[in-house]
Amino acid sequence: MATNYSYKFSLTAPTPPYKAVEPLFEHAYDEFTLNLPRDWKPAAPTAANAFDFVSEYGAAIAVSVDLRETPDGEQAALAEAVLDGRRQAMEQLAPGRVEVLHRTVKPHAGGAAQEAVFSAELDGGSIYSCVAYVTSRKVITFGLTSRAGRQRASDLFNNLVVRAYQPRLP
Repeated sequence: MATNYSYKFSLTAPTPPYKAVEPLFEHAYDEFTLNLPRDWKPAAPTAANAFDFVSEYGAAIAVSVDLRETPDGEQAALAEAVLDGRRQAMEQLAPGRVEVLHRTVKPHAGGAAQEAVFSAELDGGSIYSCVAYVTSRKVITFGLTSRAGRQRASDLFNNLVVRAYQPRLP
């Protein structure tokens, strides 16, 4: 006597768990807007022209604005000097223990600025990444410091720069 078995298979992929969109808080200033999740809190500024934020997850953001006139032909050189200054500041914190991971200076896609990008790791695991825009009337720099490791710090930086940070150019 034969026994018949019946099986059912679903060919529909399971519905991924619902992930609520985290509300963002807008920090709007004359020269930029920054839309951050609520776990990022304003912190005491490190300089008169800086705006600082800290996350409960051990990361920090600093946005600085230096209002200055820079002729078009001098913007790329100034962008290089900004990145040199970032590296020198890191070398003072950790002499001989700074590894540059990325460094570029190129015209911004919109043509209104030179875009300078820098990322480095300090011995001990801190990652510092920044993007600076040098325009005819200012230098605006967004910097992120994180101890989350290279990949997570890179992902956080890219996510913040693409989705949260909106500099006003020029």
